[in-house]
Amino acid sequence: MDARNNPGELSAEELAALQTKLGRMTVEQVAALYSELVDMRHDINGHLQLVTLPLEIIRDNLRKDPDRAEKLIPVVLRQQDKVKQSLTDFSVVFEKCFGIQRERPDPEA
Repeated sequence: MDARNNPGELSAEELAALQTKLGRMTVEQVAALYSELVDMRHDINGHLQLVTLPLEIIRDNLRKDPDRAEKLIPVVLRQQDKVKQSLTDFSVVFEKCFGIQRERPDPEA
């Protein structure tokens, strides 16, 4: 299967190159990549909390304070894009580190 058909899969050649590069990574490079992963995980957890908490407030205030509930809806809706951006940012760092080249879908399409 050609890896370009599914951006989530690597070709056998890419996997072999990745394995070779992993063996040549310094402790500092691994630490930097892990730091990026920790940052991404923190960002995503924060965005998910910004989905959950407003939804609870919206549910509790829908009848009592509909204006407040309405103001929170855009906060929730923005989180999907923020999660996608965090994942994309980490993917770019990861792929750059290992020389993996991927075509990125146009977010405007």
